[in-house]
Amino acid sequence: MKRAFLFLILLAATGVLTGADPGGKGRPGIGIITGFVYDAREGIPLEYASVILYRLKDSTKVTGYATDKSGFFILKNVPRGKYYLEVDFIGYRKKVISPVSISREKRKVDLGRIELEPSYVMMEPVEVTGEAPPITYKIDKKVVEVSKQPTAVSGTAIDVLENVPSVTVDVEGNVKLRGSENLTLLIDGRPVLLDPSQALQQIPANSIDRIEIITNPSARYDPEGISGIINVILKKGAKRTSGGALTLKGGSFGNYGLDVLYNLNLGRTNLYLSFNLGQYAHLATLTSDRTAGALAVSSEGDFRRKRSPWSFRTGMDLKLGRRDNLSLGGTYRVWRMGGETALWYEEKADTSEEAERYFSVDTFELRIPAYSGFLNYQHLFGGDEHKFTGDLYYSRSDKTIESRNLRFTEEGVTKSGQISDKEGPSYLVSAKLNYSRPFGSGHKLELGYQGKWRGSREIADVSEYDSLLGQFMVQPDFHHDSRYFRSIQALYGLLSLESGAFGAQLGLRGEHTYRKIEVVDRNDSFEINRWDLFPSLHTSYRFSGLGQLYASYSRRIWRPRSWWLEPGVTWMDAYNVREGNPSLKPEYIDSYELGFQVPKGRGFVSAEAFYRVTHDNIERVTRMYEEGVLLHTFVNSGTARSLGAELSLNLTPFRFYNIYWTADLYRYRLEGVEGESPKESFNWSLRLSNEFRFGGARFQANLRYYSPTVTSQGDRGDFLTLDLALKKSFFDRKLNFVLQARDVLGTGDREFTSEGTDFTSHVLFDRKSPFLMAQISYNFNNFRKYKKEIPQEEEGEDYEIY
Repeated sequence: MKRAFLFLILLAATGVLTGADPGGKGRPGIGIITGFVYDAREGIPLEYASVILYRLKDSTKVTGYATDKSGFFILKNVPRGKYYLEVDFIGYRKKVISPVSISREKRKVDLGRIELEPSYVMMEPVEVTGEAPPITYKIDKKVVEVSKQPTAVSGTAIDVLENVPSVTVDVEGNVKLRGSENLTLLIDGRPVLLDPSQALQQIPANSIDRIEIITNPSARYDPEGISGIINVILKKGAKRTSGGALTLKGGSFGNYGLDVLYNLNLGRTNLYLSFNLGQYAHLATLTSDRTAGALAVSSEGDFRRKRSPWSFRTGMDLKLGRRDNLSLGGTYRVWRMGGETALWYEEKADTSEEAERYFSVDTFELRIPAYSGFLNYQHLFGGDEHKFTGDLYYSRSDKTIESRNLRFTEEGVTKSGQISDKEGPSYLVSAKLNYSRPFGSGHKLELGYQGKWRGSREIADVSEYDSLLGQFMVQPDFHHDSRYFRSIQALYGLLSLESGAFGAQLGLRGEHTYRKIEVVDRNDSFEINRWDLFPSLHTSYRFSGLGQLYASYSRRIWRPRSWWLEPGVTWMDAYNVREGNPSLKPEYIDSYELGFQVPKGRGFVSAEAFYRVTHDNIERVTRMYEEGVLLHTFVNSGTARSLGAELSLNLTPFRFYNIYWTADLYRYRLEGVEGESPKESFNWSLRLSNEFRFGGARFQANLRYYSPTVTSQGDRGDFLTLDLALKKSFFDRKLNFVLQARDVLGTGDREFTSEGTDFTSHVLFDRKSPFLMAQISYNFNNFRKYKKEIPQEEEGEDYEIY
């Protein structure tokens, strides 16, 4: 695999150096046609737009091109004659430019800026509507359009990601990207303080504009994360209009939500604000069997999880001049999560003939009030690509967690209990400066700096129930007080080169990391002070009118989280304790990708292959702490290797029917933990999305299947889910209604097994289903629409735009 990848890189590099020509077919020609393709609404360049040249007299195809990141295209070696040009992109109206003439007197034709209208345009008296695909594949990322996910739009970001290639979500809402939960989460391009899965569970899907999945980031991005980056872009309103949207939703198990978004356009100033609150709960039946030493424990009962966040967000965009823009804003939010597990237990020791039966209630409550603010400045020197940007971000939060356990005899008498409390503040400061300058024909140089400062403190206490006194008593031996600080300073540079159909981007990022952990109650500390280098290489080749081949490599890092490193035992609940490992090393990742995308009418077929090597792989391991209690910690398990492929198909065989199918396959090999044998598995998943449009309504059916997979100490069983949704719009799309049903077949139960020295565990999690949700939204003052008259025909010396 490595040799094949290096061969492709050398082949692409050879094409760049020799100046390969997309004009193709080796025919002599004298003409050159150039131009730029832009989104007519947002004014941004469109990468990978299709530009095809045809002979005017017989519509014979002559040559073609796919635009680069700046929207630029060039058609070389065009013989003398008259032609017409078709410019098209998925989700946009096709534009035809005719005639385009090449002659001895005029060998070069510059078509300038060509603007494509997005998914719909308003014109009198006919409305033309086009549909963008739910997921768009770009050279370096996948872009998920949340509005195209009716089966998830009334849930959270987690529900959206369940339908995205490369992403898996477990029953607790934990997110994995290409099989790894060690990923980086950004919100509007900025880091977050919370664990990624916790943060994604708190973001209403209705407040999200789109989600970007970046599996092999360049040196421009923070290298943190094994599997890549998930960037959530929140709605801010259309900058050219004033208006708003109000959304109400409600459903099974007490779920509800309210979202308000308003945008005010004042010409050179754009203001926006949003407010949302909601409750997202799920119920399940939990059955488990485990052994810990000589003790065997089985349990069965009910499980409930509830998330009830709310947030207020506001900001403004200021146009300071023709070349200068300033954006600033802030957010205040409260993340809340809670749950209750009520189980009947049966315990039996090897030395006892009879089992002890009791009832246990476990509750936990997490509350994190947080506020943040950002400031962004941009200066254009000339053209959209020659610019300087600066970004400053600050966030602070205060976390409180309480886990409570009470055990009762069969007669209802309190037998024992425990309370575990954790609290503490945390903060994050990040700053980024970036300068980019194009040069030559399609080349660009980019230089930048990024700094991040993160700090936190955690104070933990444990109280045990005293049955004689009838109250909880603090246990001083389990008091824990720790402080964490980390500073990362980075410099990076990227060089982008274009030559005909070939493109290459070379990047290098250098980072200095300083980290200090202080265990206050033990008067102990642990420090790290080191440099790291992170190279990246992205190459691409555009086939004339057929598609694009791209290959990439990047080196990444996953640094252990603070609580993975803290020494000493912290009680998680009455049956589980956690102990950090201060000698834990970071993971270093070599990531390779190869992909090809072929346009098919208004759809596409895409194939990607990846190979990832993780050095000093970090694994969670479980051991017996004491009779009936398990200890969870982290170790470096050696090297993990993943080899896989992703296949996607998006087609519209009929005007009323759209197909979006994806398949993920990967082989995973994990070195044994603590002397155990290596584990290996072949994993695959399939997502089938079918959408029907009739009578102004849309019906969507999403089927997902996940194969079994292995962990370092066990495995997870397979599962299947089917989700349905119906969306109907009224009053010229101002009023929208969505009804969704999730897991309608009731087949989404999850099963887990694990085993190690002196312990075994088997858990069956049967989630209550189906889950029903209804949503109604009203868009006032044409908030979601953008009206623009079809441009009049523009006559030029050699062409017209129709």
